[in-house]
Amino acid sequence: MTDTSIPAQTRIGHVHLKVADLERAIGF
Repeated sequence: MTDTSIPAQTRIGHVHLKVADLERAIGF
């Protein structure tokens, strides 16, 4: 991943989406 070209907010949002997806997959 290119941290320099991706804003911090976008990265945080992307991580949040991934976490939410993981929780959904697990069954929370």
